[in-house]
Amino acid sequence: MNLDEIINSMTPEVYQRLSTAVELVSGRMAWR
Repeated sequence: MNLDEIINSMTPEVYQRLSTAVELVSGRMAWR
């Protein structure tokens, strides 16, 4: 299973939450 298959199997809501989480983590790392 590759990343594309995982993304395609996810619902828009789950994908949106994942994107938000990634942005939060990236933002915290950028502040360091």
